[in-house]
Amino acid sequence: MKIITNEQSKKIDQAVIGKYKISELDLIRKVGKKLGIECINILKNYHNPNILVFSGTGNNGLDSLVVAEMLKRENFKVSIFLIKKRKDPNFNSLYKNCIDLNIPIISNIDTFKKNIPEFIIDGILGTGLKGDVKLDTVKIIKLLNKISSKIISIDIPSGLDSDSGLIKGECIKADYTITVDSPKIGMLLRYGKKFSGKIIAVKISHLTKAYEILDGLKWRTFQESDLRKKLKKPKIDINKNQSGKVLVIGGSTGMSGAIILTTLAVLRSGSGMAICALPASLNNTFEMNVLEGISLPLEDNQSGYLKLNHYDIIMEKIEWADSVVIGPGIGRNVETQSLIKKLVLNIKKPLVVDADGLSCFEGNAKDLFQREFPLVITPHFGELSRLLNISINKLIIKFPQIMENFMKQFSHTALIKQVPVCTFSDKFAFLNTTGNPGLATAGSGDVLAGMLGSFISQGFNLSISTRMAAFIHGKSSDLLIDEKGYRGQLASDLLNLIPTVISNYEN
Repeated sequence: MKIITNEQSKKIDQAVIGKYKISELDLIRKVGKKLGIECINILKNYHNPNILVFSGTGNNGLDSLVVAEMLKRENFKVSIFLIKKRKDPNFNSLYKNCIDLNIPIISNIDTFKKNIPEFIIDGILGTGLKGDVKLDTVKIIKLLNKISSKIISIDIPSGLDSDSGLIKGECIKADYTITVDSPKIGMLLRYGKKFSGKIIAVKISHLTKAYEILDGLKWRTFQESDLRKKLKKPKIDINKNQSGKVLVIGGSTGMSGAIILTTLAVLRSGSGMAICALPASLNNTFEMNVLEGISLPLEDNQSGYLKLNHYDIIMEKIEWADSVVIGPGIGRNVETQSLIKKLVLNIKKPLVVDADGLSCFEGNAKDLFQREFPLVITPHFGELSRLLNISINKLIIKFPQIMENFMKQFSHTALIKQVPVCTFSDKFAFLNTTGNPGLATAGSGDVLAGMLGSFISQGFNLSISTRMAAFIHGKSSDLLIDEKGYRGQLASDLLNLIPTVISNYEN
């Protein structure tokens, strides 16, 4: 499913008005009529409901007047709550139509309280919201959320940031959101899904055409149907050497669990073989927990970390692998960081860099840009903020814009672990549609890194592998909710469910 940023939404409108010579008023009428049709489809399932359309001062307010006009023409019992009377010509034209149809207009909240309707149409605020919602509007939104009326939001719930999914002071909690052309990214990030309710996208041909000529990242969701198209059953005569071979590089004192989880995730996701290069002092722990994996213990004199002099041995083993995962549990020892940097810049096989594997590039992401060979990085927001030297708060607020700029320089693939997981490759960005707060547990990322390395080793390209791994990882957690809830999930719980999820989608 296609999704758009706030900036793209503005550019689409500008392109339609400029390129297709449609006046702003005509575009508002086209949009409003499409929104009205969807409102009617919802409302006709209820017996003669009372409807109150809240009309604000932005374009959503104008759209809502067209919706009110359509509802009146279809003989619905509709009134308008006018937040503020406007002076612009577009408002005057649309408002006059409503007056001519004898649609009751109110602007007093006490009048509203005396006759609560069954349905509210929310046209208070739109995607152009700047800063927090003003106090007088906050009071209205709080009241609407408190009463029992069902709410249909136009384009986006009032008070929801269309790019970040953050609440700008207060937000309408909609039962339905009828959005124009495509959902806005903020409706799927962070709090967006909770406040948007059921999302219905109305298609308008001119807007769709305008989208196709936009520059920059094209945003999509990755869903169940997309996964079904990608997964196939293995060939009947395949053997373990053809099923994918993954080399995992990591581990340090106190963090042996990370490489165990990653290696088991590699095998549970379909790879035929996995070798783990690790400090020799951790080898016994590894072998006791991973029966099907192979270890490559590197002498560390009981130091508990990998060293620069391990470089040649690791590079020899690289020739065996179809893909490489570096970083799980690897730690931040200065010598280890030197080894990581040298490996990342010289390994020619497809490479996944996870966790502390990224720490040697903090504040200097340009070194990652130098890598010539296939690469996936998998930072969470903390790691990404350190990598780009940007605060986490700024990342959350400006995520689409920051990633747009990052991908202009980064010619590889990025899997960003936020809510939800987002993957970036070339000119495309994909939002994952599975997962829940139960994934916020130690080791969850190590499992994801192993899954990703596994799919790459099986021959899927890096971009598709990131989307598949994120979806299956999240889906496995979703299946755990009934048994473990959100707080009770462990990363190791995912391992037994990964094969179950994969089997449901193999064609």
